[in-house]
Amino acid sequence: MPEFSPDYCPDCGGELEVRSIEARERLWCSDCENVEWLNPKICAGIIVTRDNEILLQKRGIWPRKGTWSIPGGFLELEESTLEAAKRETFEETGLKVVGEPEFLDHVKIENPDGSRVVMAVYTIDHSSTEGSLSPEEDEVEELKFWSFEEVFSNKDEIEQEAYLDLIKEIKK
Repeated sequence: MPEFSPDYCPDCGGELEVRSIEARERLWCSDCENVEWLNPKICAGIIVTRDNEILLQKRGIWPRKGTWSIPGGFLELEESTLEAAKRETFEETGLKVVGEPEFLDHVKIENPDGSRVVMAVYTIDHSSTEGSLSPEEDEVEELKFWSFEEVFSNKDEIEQEAYLDLIKEIKK
């Protein structure tokens, strides 16, 4: 079970126990028979490219505050991953995506508390955006275009190793 697993049922407050359900260990409440599914949340983001550079943002919030990441965040209920990626890019960078981003891949991310997300990542050239860089006050400390060389020589500052694999794909 993940480190952050709850001890009590969110439906009735009963104590959760580990049981084999669908051939996996899952948390189960014997009081109300609720299965507590520990599924990842869905996020989306866009890697904005410009010549031989990519746009990164310095995170101003948990998790991994102070590390560099791609613009992105959680989906709202009514959004597709592409809609969320465009919205988050605008909110966090001030850039409105006007072209059609190319889908790159999904990446799995585990947060320091053990919670997990799956992020749909897209890419778009800066020329297919409008607006000027303007970091979101509450979530972003700084925005900066990084050369590929800078990214790989400072990889310890990048929030997720999975992003480095995507950046390598873009560089090709």
